[in-house]
Amino acid sequence: MKFAEYKWESFDGLDYYAVSWAPDVYPKAVLALVHGHGDHCRRYDHWLSKFPEKNLAAVAFDYRGHGRSGGKRGILRHYTDFLQDVELLVRKTRELFPGIPVILFGHSMGGNMALSYCLRRAAVPQLAIITSPWITLRKRPGAVMTAAACLANRLTPRLTFKTGLRSRDFSEDEESADSRSKDELLHNRISVRLFCEVKREGEWLLENAYRLNIPVLLMQGLDDPIMDSNAGLKLFDNAADRITYRGWHGARHQLHDFEGQDEVLEFIFHWIEQNI
Repeated sequence: MKFAEYKWESFDGLDYYAVSWAPDVYPKAVLALVHGHGDHCRRYDHWLSKFPEKNLAAVAFDYRGHGRSGGKRGILRHYTDFLQDVELLVRKTRELFPGIPVILFGHSMGGNMALSYCLRRAAVPQLAIITSPWITLRKRPGAVMTAAACLANRLTPRLTFKTGLRSRDFSEDEESADSRSKDELLHNRISVRLFCEVKREGEWLLENAYRLNIPVLLMQGLDDPIMDSNAGLKLFDNAADRITYRGWHGARHQLHDFEGQDEVLEFIFHWIEQNI
């Protein structure tokens, strides 16, 4: 197996940290990972390092405001900045591993970003895998809070607040929850602009999922306390001819830290083999 680290530059001059894993022979396909909000790409090492065993490569990066990359934590100017970041990931992945299918993998807010990229951009990947996407939050703000957020978005869009999420919301696995609480590269800040932009994009994705034109694997934990799993089912219903759906009982937000993660990973490998 070959592991490498990279320094990329965003369209607006931010330094980005990226990594790749590859088998010793040329891979048959490559995964491009978009992590979730407050997350960073190295928290997926235990999964992505297994892809070379299946003759698959994997590329991941920390996008703006996350991990080892530049940008203020929790701040977003416009949602299109996220799409530019995903476009950079896909382009760099194709440069590193030309001539093979690209599988775009998005988790949580990264799932929102990956789905949006597949629907809004012409140079789409061959496949997409989406886990626990931010379509609709399970605990939705009330009408008063939503109105206040919309007002703040116009007046003070860079105002940030804590997400209020706990380590145990992400995984029922104690070791994973403990490692989250000690990881200094994680953050829990979100601006009103970022919240409003991603919330609006989630609503748009539900309305436009029927336009998906590539195979998509959509999976979520059915005990996820962060995202509304019913929204994932609605997404599936709106594009059932393109989406393969799997819900995992007992899993919370992060399937890659689920106690049954090995079974989840084997399901992913099987789906990839059937679709590339």
